[in-house]
Amino acid sequence: MQNIQIPNLQLISNSINMDILDHGHLYGDKNWKYYNVTSPFNRLYFVLDGEGFIENNFHKIKLQKGYMYLIPCNTTYNYICEESIEKFYIHFNLEYIGSNDLFASHSYCSVCKIDHAPVTMLITNALSTDLMDTLRFKSSLMHLITLFDTYSFNITTPSLVSILKYKNIFQFIKNNCFAYITTQDIADYAGMNIHTLSKNFKKDFGITPKQYLNEKLTEKAKQELLCTPLSIKNIAYTLGFNDEFYFSRFFKNNTDTSPTEYRHCNSLFK
Repeated sequence: MQNIQIPNLQLISNSINMDILDHGHLYGDKNWKYYNVTSPFNRLYFVLDGEGFIENNFHKIKLQKGYMYLIPCNTTYNYICEESIEKFYIHFNLEYIGSNDLFASHSYCSVCKIDHAPVTMLITNALSTDLMDTLRFKSSLMHLITLFDTYSFNITTPSLVSILKYKNIFQFIKNNCFAYITTQDIADYAGMNIHTLSKNFKKDFGITPKQYLNEKLTEKAKQELLCTPLSIKNIAYTLGFNDEFYFSRFFKNNTDTSPTEYRHCNSLFK
């Protein structure tokens, strides 16, 4: 009798997290024109009819029926339709706990030809309220993302060790990403001395726990600004700020732009 276990499978698999931030079915016309849009999330487009294109200073990509498109987070494009376009879209983040989005290091849109049947099934399952259909939707979505073979990700052994060491802290910050959370709160949760935590965290990741928290809080603010219709004031309260003015100062210090300007420049009607 022999029992062979696969090294790191549980750690890697359980450390990958997908958040679907927005989705829908768009029927666009010539008014679907947006320029210099930079999104803090990945965009996945399934073009069902019509056509359009996205472009930046490096290339121009046609959006056409029968193809899916993965536009990585933090890439800047113009989005243009000259006549009409129909597409199903999903905005998502795919994170490895403690790190940025897995697609954050990629600077270009990737294109993949796809049959109509899996897209139809994906949309059907997305519309269902049955739990098994939701599981089928998520499974299909993850599979479709793997078809973009131009992307590759390598997790090093040192990264695995760091993830294992700080996994509970990363999860705590993800679940408690609010303006009022302090480094002391993180240290108390981890049962560590605050100075030891700060020193070791910076040694392993190059930033302090507070800087990491601020990065995640800024990312969350960007998502709220672009994926919800909430007012700046309500977003501020949602994120745990005392008022919208404190939130605006925090946001501008971390992005060099105000929440209002960021929303205006990067909002895209899906």
